[in-house]
Amino acid sequence: MLFRSMTTHTELADERAAGFLHVRLRDTSTDAPFDLLLPDLPGEWSSSLVDNNRVDRLAFMKSADSIWILVDGQQLTKIEARQLALHRTKLIIQRLATLLDRDAPPLILVVSRRDLGMPDEATTQELRDEAARYGMSMSVEHISSFSDCDEVKPGTGIAELISSSVRAKSRSEEHTSELQSLRH
Repeated sequence: MLFRSMTTHTELADERAAGFLHVRLRDTSTDAPFDLLLPDLPGEWSSSLVDNNRVDRLAFMKSADSIWILVDGQQLTKIEARQLALHRTKLIIQRLATLLDRDAPPLILVVSRRDLGMPDEATTQELRDEAARYGMSMSVEHISSFSDCDEVKPGTGIAELISSSVRAKSRSEEHTSELQSLRH
């Protein structure tokens, strides 16, 4: 994939509203352009989703092609923090299942801080199992936007995350097409 263009982050009159970053990329294998619209949710929205099941401001997610659930990888690797991180991530999955009412686009668990270690497979499998319990598919991508070690380069996993998101969109479109053909 090749970077093509990017707009500045939207600036909305309400500072407590979600902002969006629009990135246009080009698939180097097909030369086809595609757009990523990445919402930047205020932290209080995420907290109120988990703590109070407040979903009223998140209706726009129903039109997403894929949803990234970003988790601090250190929270999943440190024994003293893992259970709380698992619990809160499971709550997000449950809340999304309720909000999206089984019409959820593919979920991608984005585990950050790959440079500081990766959670074990059992930990990420537990979260995939939680998504499956609610009829949702979820893949896992490990990224390192920045790096504090020489073994993992800054930006590791970002291209794979974007490719995974594009593949998720293609699978979602195929599924929608199959459903429409069954209805007719």
